[in-house]
Amino acid sequence: MRKILALFLSVLIIASLAAGCGSNQPASPSSQAPAPDASSSAPQAPAGKKVTLASFPDQPKDALEAAIKAANLDFEVEIIEYPQNEYENKIKMAFSSNTSTDLVLMDGPNIASYAASDVLEPLDAYWDKADFDDLVDSAKTAMVWNGKIWAAPLNESNTVLFYNKKVFDELGIVAPTKVEDAWTFEELLEVCKKVTIPGERYAIQPQMFSLANRNEGQTYTQMLWLWMSGGEVISPDGKTASGYFDSPESKRGIQFYADLFKNGYATTEDIINAFETGKVVMWTNGPWCIGNWKRDFPDVEWGATPMPRDLRGASGAGSWNIALAKSSDNKENAYKVIEAITGKTGHAIWCSMTGNLPARKSVLSEDPAYKEYPFDIINEQLVKTAKARPVTPAYPQISEALMNCFAEVAFGEDVDKAVEKATKKMNEALSQLN
Repeated sequence: MRKILALFLSVLIIASLAAGCGSNQPASPSSQAPAPDASSSAPQAPAGKKVTLASFPDQPKDALEAAIKAANLDFEVEIIEYPQNEYENKIKMAFSSNTSTDLVLMDGPNIASYAASDVLEPLDAYWDKADFDDLVDSAKTAMVWNGKIWAAPLNESNTVLFYNKKVFDELGIVAPTKVEDAWTFEELLEVCKKVTIPGERYAIQPQMFSLANRNEGQTYTQMLWLWMSGGEVISPDGKTASGYFDSPESKRGIQFYADLFKNGYATTEDIINAFETGKVVMWTNGPWCIGNWKRDFPDVEWGATPMPRDLRGASGAGSWNIALAKSSDNKENAYKVIEAITGKTGHAIWCSMTGNLPARKSVLSEDPAYKEYPFDIINEQLVKTAKARPVTPAYPQISEALMNCFAEVAFGEDVDKAVEKATKKMNEALSQLN
Protein backbone atom coordinates (compact mmCIF):
# COMPACT_ATOMS: atom_id res chain seq x y z
CA MET A 1 0.00 0.00 0.00
CA ARG A 2 2.86 2.39 0.77
CA LYS A 3 4.23 1.95 -2.75
CA ILE A 4 0.82 2.62 -4.26
CA LEU A 5 0.22 5.68 -2.10
CA ALA A 6 3.66 7.09 -2.92
CA LEU A 7 3.01 6.47 -6.59
CA PHE A 8 -0.32 8.27 -6.33
CA LEU A 9 1.02 11.31 -4.50
CA SER A 10 4.07 11.72 -6.73
CA VAL A 11 2.22 11.91 -10.04
CA LEU A 12 0.00 14.64 -11.44
CA ILE A 13 -2.97 12.65 -12.68
CA ILE A 14 -3.88 13.67 -16.20
CA ALA A 15 -7.22 15.47 -16.60
CA SER A 16 -9.77 14.00 -18.96
CA LEU A 17 -12.72 15.17 -21.00
CA ALA A 18 -14.10 12.27 -22.66
CA ALA A 19 -14.06 9.24 -21.18
CA GLY A 20 -13.08 6.25 -19.05
CA CYS A 21 -13.40 2.59 -19.67
CA GLY A 22 -15.43 0.17 -21.76
CA SER A 23 -14.91 -2.97 -23.79
CA ASN A 24 -16.69 -5.57 -25.82
CA GLN A 25 -14.41 -8.09 -24.14
CA PRO A 26 -15.26 -9.71 -20.77
CA ALA A 27 -13.77 -7.93 -17.80
CA SER A 28 -10.78 -9.61 -16.17
CA PRO A 29 -11.43 -11.38 -12.85
CA SER A 30 -9.69 -8.56 -10.94
CA SER A 31 -12.22 -6.05 -12.25
CA GLN A 32 -15.36 -8.13 -11.78
CA ALA A 33 -17.53 -7.07 -8.86
CA PRO A 34 -19.78 -9.56 -7.12
CA ALA A 35 -23.42 -8.88 -7.84
CA PRO A 36 -24.62 -6.32 -5.31
CA ASP A 37 -26.96 -7.69 -2.64
CA ALA A 38 -30.50 -6.79 -3.65
CA SER A 39 -31.49 -6.61 0.01
CA SER A 40 -28.78 -4.11 0.99
CA SER A 41 -29.68 -0.50 1.53
CA ALA A 42 -27.98 2.71 2.60
CA PRO A 43 -28.44 4.04 6.14
CA GLN A 44 -30.99 6.79 6.58
CA ALA A 45 -29.44 10.21 6.00
CA PRO A 46 -29.79 13.18 8.31
CA ALA A 47 -31.78 15.97 6.69
CA GLY A 48 -30.34 19.38 6.03
CA LYS A 49 -26.60 18.64 5.89
CA LYS A 50 -24.95 20.16 2.81
CA VAL A 51 -23.11 17.96 0.30
CA THR A 52 -20.14 19.25 -1.71
CA LEU A 53 -19.26 18.04 -5.21
CA ALA A 54 -16.00 18.74 -7.06
CA SER A 55 -16.41 19.41 -10.79
CA PHE A 56 -14.99 21.52 -13.62
CA PRO A 57 -16.51 23.80 -16.29
CA ASP A 58 -16.62 21.23 -19.11
CA GLN A 59 -19.14 19.20 -17.09
CA PRO A 60 -22.19 21.48 -17.52
CA LYS A 61 -23.21 22.77 -14.10
CA ASP A 62 -26.77 23.48 -15.22
CA ALA A 63 -27.26 19.82 -16.17
CA LEU A 64 -25.94 18.62 -12.81
CA GLU A 65 -28.23 21.09 -11.05
CA ALA A 66 -31.25 20.01 -13.11
CA ALA A 67 -30.73 16.35 -12.22
CA ILE A 68 -30.32 17.23 -8.54
CA LYS A 69 -33.39 19.49 -8.55
CA ALA A 70 -35.57 16.72 -9.97
CA ALA A 71 -34.79 14.57 -6.93
CA ASN A 72 -36.29 17.10 -4.48
CA LEU A 73 -33.53 16.62 -1.92
CA ASP A 74 -34.01 18.19 1.50
CA PHE A 75 -30.48 19.56 1.76
CA GLU A 76 -28.17 21.85 -0.22
CA VAL A 77 -25.71 20.59 -2.82
CA GLU A 78 -22.75 22.86 -3.53
CA ILE A 79 -20.94 22.26 -6.83
CA ILE A 80 -17.35 23.48 -6.54
CA GLU A 81 -15.73 24.03 -9.93
CA TYR A 82 -11.97 23.92 -10.41
CA PRO A 83 -10.22 25.10 -13.61
CA GLN A 84 -9.99 22.35 -16.21
CA ASN A 85 -6.19 22.27 -16.37
CA GLU A 86 -5.89 22.21 -12.55
CA TYR A 87 -8.70 19.80 -11.76
CA GLU A 88 -6.84 16.55 -11.14
CA ASN A 89 -4.08 18.26 -9.18
CA LYS A 90 -6.67 20.05 -7.01
CA ILE A 91 -8.54 16.89 -6.10
CA LYS A 92 -5.33 14.91 -5.61
CA MET A 93 -4.03 17.48 -3.13
CA ALA A 94 -7.41 17.62 -1.39
CA PHE A 95 -7.35 13.85 -0.93
CA SER A 96 -3.79 13.92 0.38
CA SER A 97 -4.64 16.65 2.91
CA ASN A 98 -7.95 15.05 3.95
CA THR A 99 -9.90 18.11 2.76
CA SER A 100 -11.74 16.59 -0.18
CA THR A 101 -15.28 17.47 -1.12
CA ASP A 102 -17.83 14.77 -0.28
CA LEU A 103 -18.19 13.79 -3.93
CA VAL A 104 -15.67 13.99 -6.76
CA LEU A 105 -16.12 13.68 -10.51
CA MET A 106 -13.55 11.18 -11.68
CA ASP A 107 -12.49 9.81 -15.06
CA GLY A 108 -12.91 6.07 -15.39
CA PRO A 109 -9.31 4.88 -15.74
CA ASN A 110 -8.18 6.96 -12.76
CA ILE A 111 -10.61 5.26 -10.37
CA ALA A 112 -8.31 2.30 -9.67
CA SER A 113 -5.45 4.63 -8.76
CA TYR A 114 -7.54 6.53 -6.23
CA ALA A 115 -9.14 3.34 -4.87
CA ALA A 116 -5.72 1.74 -4.38
CA SER A 117 -4.64 4.85 -2.49
CA ASP A 118 -7.45 4.25 0.02
CA VAL A 119 -9.14 7.63 -0.44
CA LEU A 120 -12.50 6.39 -1.80
CA GLU A 121 -15.46 4.77 -0.10
CA PRO A 122 -16.70 1.54 -1.75
CA LEU A 123 -20.28 1.85 -2.98
CA ASP A 124 -21.28 -1.85 -3.01
CA ALA A 125 -23.71 -1.44 -0.11
CA TYR A 126 -25.63 1.26 -1.93
CA TRP A 127 -26.35 -0.67 -5.13
CA ASP A 128 -29.19 -3.10 -5.54
CA LYS A 129 -28.75 -5.79 -8.15
CA ALA A 130 -31.50 -4.60 -10.49
CA ASP A 131 -30.08 -1.10 -10.66
CA PHE A 132 -26.51 -2.31 -11.20
CA ASP A 133 -27.65 -4.58 -14.02
CA ASP A 134 -29.25 -1.60 -15.77
CA LEU A 135 -25.75 -0.33 -16.58
CA VAL A 136 -24.04 -1.23 -19.86
CA ASP A 137 -21.07 -3.56 -19.39
CA SER A 138 -18.49 -0.99 -20.47
CA ALA A 139 -19.65 1.39 -17.73
CA LYS A 140 -19.34 -1.33 -15.09
CA THR A 141 -15.73 -1.96 -16.09
CA ALA A 142 -14.45 1.42 -14.95
CA MET A 143 -16.48 1.43 -11.71
CA VAL A 144 -15.03 -1.82 -10.45
CA TRP A 145 -11.54 -2.55 -9.18
CA ASN A 146 -10.27 -5.36 -6.97
CA GLY A 147 -13.76 -6.79 -6.67
CA LYS A 148 -15.47 -3.66 -5.34
CA ILE A 149 -17.58 -0.87 -6.80
CA TRP A 150 -15.94 2.54 -6.39
CA ALA A 151 -18.06 4.97 -8.41
CA ALA A 152 -21.24 5.56 -10.41
CA PRO A 153 -21.18 6.58 -14.10
CA LEU A 154 -22.29 10.00 -15.28
CA ASN A 155 -22.61 8.64 -18.80
CA GLU A 156 -20.98 6.39 -21.39
CA SER A 157 -18.95 7.54 -24.38
CA ASN A 158 -17.72 6.45 -27.77
CA THR A 159 -15.72 7.93 -30.61
CA VAL A 160 -16.49 8.44 -34.28
CA LEU A 161 -14.74 10.18 -37.12
CA PHE A 162 -16.63 13.42 -37.68
CA TYR A 163 -16.30 15.05 -41.10
CA ASN A 164 -17.12 18.30 -42.85
CA LYS A 165 -20.20 17.36 -44.85
CA LYS A 166 -19.90 20.32 -47.20
CA VAL A 167 -16.37 19.34 -48.24
CA PHE A 168 -17.31 15.69 -48.65
CA ASP A 169 -20.34 16.58 -50.78
CA GLU A 170 -18.28 18.90 -52.98
CA LEU A 171 -15.70 16.16 -53.60
CA GLY A 172 -18.22 13.34 -53.96
CA ILE A 173 -16.93 11.42 -50.95
CA VAL A 174 -19.44 9.00 -49.46
CA ALA A 175 -18.67 8.01 -45.86
CA PRO A 176 -19.61 4.58 -44.47
CA THR A 177 -22.38 4.36 -41.87
CA LYS A 178 -21.89 0.72 -40.81
CA VAL A 179 -19.03 -0.73 -38.79
CA GLU A 180 -18.43 -3.52 -41.31
CA ASP A 181 -17.95 -0.89 -44.02
CA ALA A 182 -15.55 1.31 -42.02
CA TRP A 183 -12.62 2.71 -43.98
CA THR A 184 -9.37 0.81 -43.85
CA PHE A 185 -6.20 2.79 -43.14
CA GLU A 186 -5.46 2.74 -46.87
CA GLU A 187 -8.92 4.07 -47.72
CA LEU A 188 -8.61 6.78 -45.07
CA LEU A 189 -5.32 7.89 -46.64
CA GLU A 190 -7.03 8.22 -50.02
CA VAL A 191 -9.66 10.48 -48.44
CA CYS A 192 -6.91 12.49 -46.75
CA LYS A 193 -5.24 13.08 -50.11
CA LYS A 194 -8.49 14.30 -51.66
CA VAL A 195 -9.45 16.79 -48.96
CA THR A 196 -6.05 18.28 -48.10
CA ILE A 197 -5.14 21.69 -49.51
CA PRO A 198 -1.46 22.27 -48.61
CA GLY A 199 -0.98 25.36 -46.51
CA GLU A 200 -4.71 25.99 -46.28
CA ARG A 201 -6.65 22.94 -45.12
CA TYR A 202 -5.68 19.77 -43.26
CA ALA A 203 -7.39 16.42 -43.63
CA ILE A 204 -7.64 15.20 -40.07
CA GLN A 205 -7.15 15.90 -36.40
CA PRO A 206 -6.47 12.34 -35.19
CA GLN A 207 -6.79 13.15 -31.49
CA MET A 208 -9.36 15.07 -29.44
CA PHE A 209 -7.41 18.33 -29.10
CA SER A 210 -4.49 20.06 -30.76
CA LEU A 211 -1.15 18.77 -29.49
CA ALA A 212 -0.71 21.92 -27.39
CA ASN A 213 -3.33 20.51 -25.02
CA ARG A 214 -2.25 17.88 -22.51
CA ASN A 215 -5.13 16.00 -20.96
CA GLU A 216 -6.72 12.59 -20.90
CA GLY A 217 -8.84 13.32 -23.95
CA GLN A 218 -5.63 13.02 -25.97
CA THR A 219 -4.78 9.57 -24.63
CA TYR A 220 -8.39 8.44 -25.03
CA THR A 221 -8.27 9.10 -28.76
CA GLN A 222 -4.57 8.48 -29.52
CA MET A 223 -4.70 4.98 -28.03
CA LEU A 224 -7.23 3.99 -30.69
CA TRP A 225 -4.62 4.08 -33.46
CA LEU A 226 -2.47 1.33 -31.95
CA TRP A 227 -5.55 -0.71 -31.04
CA MET A 228 -6.77 -0.53 -34.65
CA SER A 229 -3.49 -2.12 -35.74
CA GLY A 230 -3.87 -4.97 -33.27
CA GLY A 231 -1.65 -3.52 -30.54
CA GLU A 232 -2.14 -3.29 -26.79
CA VAL A 233 -0.79 -0.95 -24.14
CA ILE A 234 0.03 -3.34 -21.30
CA SER A 235 -0.33 -7.05 -20.59
CA PRO A 236 -3.73 -8.46 -19.54
CA ASP A 237 -2.41 -9.06 -16.02
CA GLY A 238 -1.24 -5.44 -15.79
CA LYS A 239 2.37 -6.34 -14.99
CA THR A 240 4.30 -5.13 -18.04
CA ALA A 241 4.23 -3.01 -21.18
CA SER A 242 7.06 -5.00 -22.78
CA GLY A 243 5.81 -7.08 -25.67
CA TYR A 244 2.64 -5.00 -25.80
CA PHE A 245 3.20 -1.27 -26.23
CA ASP A 246 6.45 -2.03 -28.10
CA SER A 247 4.98 -4.86 -30.20
CA PRO A 248 5.12 -4.68 -34.02
CA GLU A 249 1.34 -4.19 -34.09
CA SER A 250 1.43 -1.25 -31.69
CA LYS A 251 4.31 0.35 -33.58
CA ARG A 252 2.39 -0.09 -36.83
CA GLY A 253 -0.50 1.99 -35.50
CA ILE A 254 1.76 4.62 -33.95
CA GLN A 255 3.69 4.91 -37.22
CA PHE A 256 0.46 5.44 -39.14
CA TYR A 257 -0.46 8.23 -36.73
CA ALA A 258 3.01 9.79 -37.11
CA ASP A 259 2.80 9.63 -40.90
CA LEU A 260 -0.43 11.64 -40.90
CA PHE A 261 1.64 14.56 -39.61
CA LYS A 262 4.71 13.78 -41.70
CA ASN A 263 2.67 13.79 -44.92
CA GLY A 264 0.87 17.03 -44.11
CA TYR A 265 -2.56 15.51 -43.51
CA ALA A 266 -2.51 16.57 -39.84
CA THR A 267 -0.82 19.52 -38.17
CA THR A 268 1.07 20.18 -34.95
CA GLU A 269 -0.21 23.77 -35.00
CA ASP A 270 -2.57 24.91 -32.27
CA ILE A 271 -5.54 26.04 -34.38
CA ILE A 272 -8.53 27.24 -32.37
CA ASN A 273 -11.81 25.60 -33.47
CA ALA A 274 -9.99 23.93 -36.35
CA PHE A 275 -12.89 21.70 -37.38
CA GLU A 276 -15.60 24.32 -36.90
CA THR A 277 -13.73 26.89 -39.03
CA GLY A 278 -12.99 24.43 -41.84
CA LYS A 279 -9.23 24.26 -41.23
CA VAL A 280 -9.53 20.53 -40.54
CA VAL A 281 -11.94 18.26 -42.44
CA MET A 282 -12.08 15.17 -40.17
CA TRP A 283 -11.88 14.90 -36.40
CA THR A 284 -11.68 11.98 -33.97
CA ASN A 285 -14.09 12.85 -31.17
CA GLY A 286 -17.33 11.91 -29.43
CA PRO A 287 -21.05 12.79 -29.46
CA TRP A 288 -20.67 15.55 -26.86
CA CYS A 289 -19.46 17.72 -29.76
CA ILE A 290 -22.92 17.73 -31.26
CA GLY A 291 -24.45 19.75 -28.45
CA ASN A 292 -21.55 22.20 -28.58
CA TRP A 293 -22.04 22.71 -32.31
CA LYS A 294 -25.76 23.27 -31.96
CA ARG A 295 -25.11 25.88 -29.29
CA ASP A 296 -21.96 27.63 -30.53
CA PHE A 297 -21.57 26.70 -34.22
CA PRO A 298 -25.08 26.13 -35.63
CA ASP A 299 -23.89 26.62 -39.21
CA VAL A 300 -21.40 23.75 -39.11
CA GLU A 301 -22.44 20.99 -41.52
CA TRP A 302 -21.10 17.77 -40.05
CA GLY A 303 -21.38 14.06 -40.64
CA ALA A 304 -20.10 11.02 -38.78
CA THR A 305 -18.58 7.74 -39.87
CA PRO A 306 -17.32 4.73 -37.90
CA MET A 307 -13.73 4.79 -36.69
CA PRO A 308 -11.40 3.38 -39.36
CA ARG A 309 -9.85 -0.06 -39.08
CA ASP A 310 -6.54 -1.69 -39.85
CA LEU A 311 -6.09 -5.22 -38.51
CA ARG A 312 -9.26 -4.67 -36.47
CA GLY A 313 -11.76 -1.99 -35.55
CA ALA A 314 -11.50 -0.02 -32.32
CA SER A 315 -13.45 2.81 -30.73
CA GLY A 316 -13.35 4.50 -27.34
CA ALA A 317 -15.70 3.80 -24.46
CA GLY A 318 -16.14 4.79 -20.84
CA SER A 319 -16.41 8.21 -19.30
CA TRP A 320 -16.69 10.25 -16.13
CA ASN A 321 -18.03 8.95 -12.84
CA ILE A 322 -18.99 10.21 -9.39
CA ALA A 323 -16.96 8.85 -6.47
CA LEU A 324 -17.48 9.24 -2.72
CA ALA A 325 -14.53 10.41 -0.61
CA LYS A 326 -13.64 8.12 2.27
CA SER A 327 -13.02 11.22 4.39
CA SER A 328 -16.60 12.48 3.97
CA ASP A 329 -18.57 12.77 7.21
CA ASN A 330 -21.78 13.06 5.21
CA LYS A 331 -21.81 9.81 3.27
CA GLU A 332 -25.55 9.10 3.46
CA ASN A 333 -26.59 12.43 1.99
CA ALA A 334 -23.72 12.22 -0.49
CA TYR A 335 -25.06 8.98 -1.86
CA LYS A 336 -28.49 10.54 -2.26
CA VAL A 337 -26.78 13.02 -4.59
CA ILE A 338 -25.14 10.16 -6.50
CA GLU A 339 -28.58 8.58 -6.89
CA ALA A 340 -30.09 11.91 -7.97
CA ILE A 341 -27.55 12.39 -10.76
CA THR A 342 -26.90 8.83 -11.91
CA GLY A 343 -30.27 7.19 -11.19
CA LYS A 344 -32.58 6.66 -14.14
CA THR A 345 -34.40 10.02 -13.97
CA GLY A 346 -31.35 12.16 -13.32
CA HIS A 347 -29.29 10.19 -15.84
CA ALA A 348 -31.84 10.86 -18.57
CA ILE A 349 -31.85 14.58 -17.71
CA TRP A 350 -28.05 14.78 -17.69
CA CYS A 351 -27.61 12.95 -21.00
CA SER A 352 -30.39 14.92 -22.70
CA MET A 353 -28.94 18.27 -21.66
CA THR A 354 -25.29 17.43 -22.40
CA GLY A 355 -25.63 15.25 -25.50
CA ASN A 356 -23.71 12.47 -23.78
CA LEU A 357 -24.35 8.79 -24.35
CA PRO A 358 -26.34 7.07 -21.57
CA ALA A 359 -24.70 4.39 -19.46
CA ARG A 360 -28.10 2.96 -18.54
CA LYS A 361 -29.71 0.36 -20.80
CA SER A 362 -33.18 1.62 -19.87
CA VAL A 363 -32.45 5.18 -20.99
CA LEU A 364 -30.80 3.96 -24.20
CA SER A 365 -33.76 1.76 -25.08
CA GLU A 366 -36.58 4.13 -24.13
CA ASP A 367 -35.40 7.32 -25.83
CA PRO A 368 -35.77 7.06 -29.64
CA ALA A 369 -33.13 9.77 -30.12
CA TYR A 370 -30.43 7.20 -29.36
CA LYS A 371 -31.51 5.08 -32.31
CA GLU A 372 -31.08 7.96 -34.76
CA TYR A 373 -27.98 9.07 -36.67
CA PRO A 374 -25.22 9.27 -35.53
CA PHE A 375 -26.15 7.36 -32.37
CA ASP A 376 -26.99 4.31 -34.48
CA ILE A 377 -23.30 4.22 -35.47
CA ILE A 378 -22.18 4.76 -31.89
CA ASN A 379 -24.42 2.02 -30.50
CA GLU A 380 -23.15 -0.45 -33.09
CA GLN A 381 -19.57 0.43 -32.20
CA LEU A 382 -20.26 0.00 -28.47
CA VAL A 383 -21.21 -3.60 -29.19
CA LYS A 384 -18.61 -4.43 -31.86
CA THR A 385 -15.48 -2.29 -31.46
CA ALA A 386 -15.50 -0.42 -28.12
CA LYS A 387 -12.38 -1.02 -26.08
CA ALA A 388 -11.33 0.05 -22.61
CA ARG A 389 -8.24 1.85 -21.49
CA PRO A 390 -6.24 -0.30 -19.05
CA VAL A 391 -7.62 -0.64 -15.52
CA THR A 392 -4.59 -0.32 -13.22
CA PRO A 393 -3.55 1.91 -10.31
CA ALA A 394 -0.61 2.93 -12.49
CA TYR A 395 -2.88 4.30 -15.22
CA PRO A 396 -1.99 8.00 -14.68
CA GLN A 397 1.65 7.26 -15.48
CA ILE A 398 0.70 4.94 -18.34
CA SER A 399 -1.41 7.72 -19.83
CA GLU A 400 1.32 10.32 -19.51
CA ALA A 401 3.92 8.07 -21.14
CA LEU A 402 1.58 7.25 -24.02
CA MET A 403 0.63 10.89 -24.56
CA ASN A 404 4.29 11.92 -24.62
CA CYS A 405 5.08 9.17 -27.13
CA PHE A 406 2.34 10.22 -29.56
CA ALA A 407 3.28 13.89 -29.27
CA GLU A 408 6.94 13.11 -29.92
CA VAL A 409 6.28 11.09 -33.07
CA ALA A 410 3.89 13.77 -34.34
CA PHE A 411 6.76 16.25 -34.08
CA GLY A 412 9.10 13.90 -35.96
CA GLU A 413 10.71 11.68 -33.33
CA ASP A 414 11.63 8.18 -34.53
CA VAL A 415 8.82 5.78 -33.61
CA ASP A 416 11.13 3.04 -32.30
CA LYS A 417 12.93 5.47 -29.99
CA ALA A 418 9.75 7.10 -28.71
CA VAL A 419 8.10 3.73 -28.08
CA GLU A 420 11.17 2.38 -26.29
CA LYS A 421 11.24 5.38 -23.97
CA ALA A 422 7.49 5.17 -23.25
CA THR A 423 7.64 1.41 -22.61
CA LYS A 424 10.41 1.96 -20.07
CA LYS A 425 8.36 4.63 -18.26
CA MET A 426 5.31 2.37 -18.19
CA ASN A 427 7.29 -0.55 -16.79
CA GLU A 428 8.78 1.65 -14.08
CA ALA A 429 5.28 2.66 -12.98
CA LEU A 430 3.93 -0.89 -13.10
CA SER A 431 6.88 -2.24 -11.10
CA GLN A 432 5.93 0.06 -8.20
CA LEU A 433 2.69 -1.87 -7.76
CA ASN A 434 4.38 -5.19 -7.05
